[in-house]
Amino acid sequence: MASRRIGIFCLPGRGHLYPAIALGKRLKERGHHVIVFNRNITRGLVKNSGLAFCSIQYGTVAPGPYPESLASGIGPNTLNVIYEHSCFVLRGAYEAALNAKVDCLLVDQGDVATGSIADTLRIPFISLAMFPPVYLGDDTPPFISRWKPGVSPCMRRRNKRGNDIMRRLLLPLLHLVNEWRQSRGLRPILDINEAFSKHAIITQVPDIFDFPRTPKPAHLFYTGPFPPDRFGPAVGFPWDKLNGKPLVYVTLGTVRNSAELFSIIASACSRFELQVVISLGGMQLTPDDLHNLPGSPLVVHFAPQSEVMKRAALTICHGGINTVLGSISSGVPVIVIPITDDQPGVGARVEWTGAGLMLPLRRLSCARLEQCIAALLGNPEYRSRTGTMSAAIHRRDGLNEAAEIVERVLSTSPAG
Repeated sequence: MASRRIGIFCLPGRGHLYPAIALGKRLKERGHHVIVFNRNITRGLVKNSGLAFCSIQYGTVAPGPYPESLASGIGPNTLNVIYEHSCFVLRGAYEAALNAKVDCLLVDQGDVATGSIADTLRIPFISLAMFPPVYLGDDTPPFISRWKPGVSPCMRRRNKRGNDIMRRLLLPLLHLVNEWRQSRGLRPILDINEAFSKHAIITQVPDIFDFPRTPKPAHLFYTGPFPPDRFGPAVGFPWDKLNGKPLVYVTLGTVRNSAELFSIIASACSRFELQVVISLGGMQLTPDDLHNLPGSPLVVHFAPQSEVMKRAALTICHGGINTVLGSISSGVPVIVIPITDDQPGVGARVEWTGAGLMLPLRRLSCARLEQCIAALLGNPEYRSRTGTMSAAIHRRDGLNEAAEIVERVLSTSPAG
C-alpha cells in the first residue's frame, strides 16, 4: 500500500519499547514512515534502531502519586508510572502528533491516554498489547491474577469480581482521560475496554499461550512475539566460560532485581550439576555484589538473551512477558517467580499451557525451588511441550502479521 505516517506511543520501559520498536522497524521496511513519540531518555535507543524520534515535552512538574490506595497485584509504583505517563501525554502529545501529520497511532495498552489524542485528531489508533491482552470479560481472569481459566458459573462470577476490582482501581485514570475528552468535546469513556482501539488490539502473545476467550472479540488479534532485531551496541558475553553443563538462564528483568532472590535461586541450582548464568539487566546491582553466590554462577550485567536461551535447559525468571516468550520460542521450559503487575498472570499461563511452573514469591524457598527444578529437568514432557509451542510460533511471522493488520486499518482510512 502507499506509504503512511505512523506514530508509536508506549511506556518508556525496555519491555515496552523493544517490541514496539520491532514492529515499527517492520512497518518501515514495508515502506512507511514511523515516528516514536517518547521521553528524551529513550532518544538514543530509538535512534539506534533507525526509526524517527519525537520528544514529548513533558514539562518539569510531575503529577502527584496515583490517587488510589492499592491492595492488589498491580504495584502502586506501576500505577504511578502509568498515571504520570498519561498526565504527560495529555499535556504534550496532541501538538506533537498534530505537527508530525501522522495518519495513525500505535498505542501501548499500558498507555490509556493516547487513544483520546487520536480521537481528537480524528485519526485511527491501534492498541498494542505487549503483555496478555487487556480486555476485561467474565470469561477470563484479570490479567494480573494467578487464576486459571474455567467455564463454570462459579469461575465466571470469580472473574467478574476480579475484573470489577480492576475497573475500580483504574477509575482515576479514566477520570483523568475524561477531563481531557470533555475539554475537546468528546464523549466520555465509561469502561476501561472503551479506552482501547475499536479497530484492532494486537498482542504479541501467541494464541497458544493465552487463555481461551468465549467469544473472542473480533478485533483482538494474536500474532505471536515481536522479537527485536539487534540495535545499539552488541552485548559482550564470556562464551569461553561456559563449561558444557546443562545451562540455567536466570533473569529478574531490569527494574526489580534482588540480591536475596538471586541468592535463593543460585543456592537451589547448586544442588544440581548445572551451570547458572545470571543476567542482572541493569545497574542496580553489579557482578561484584554477587561474587559469593552458591555454585559460583556466571554473573553479567547483560546477556545476549536469545543466544543464551538457545543453549539453555531451563529459564528462571520473574515472569516478564518478553523473557517468557523468548524462552518458549527457544523451546526452553520456564520457572516463573512472579513479583508484581502482569507477572502472576504470565506465570498462570506458563503452568496452564504446560510450558513450566510458577512458584509464588510468598512461597519461595530454596527447597521448593529445588523441587521445581527437579520436576522440569526430570520430566521430558515440559521440553516436549515448549518444543511444540516453539514450532507453532516459528511457523508464523508475528511482526508481518501485525504489520498487515495495521495496513488493513490504514486502508480503510484516508491519508492525512
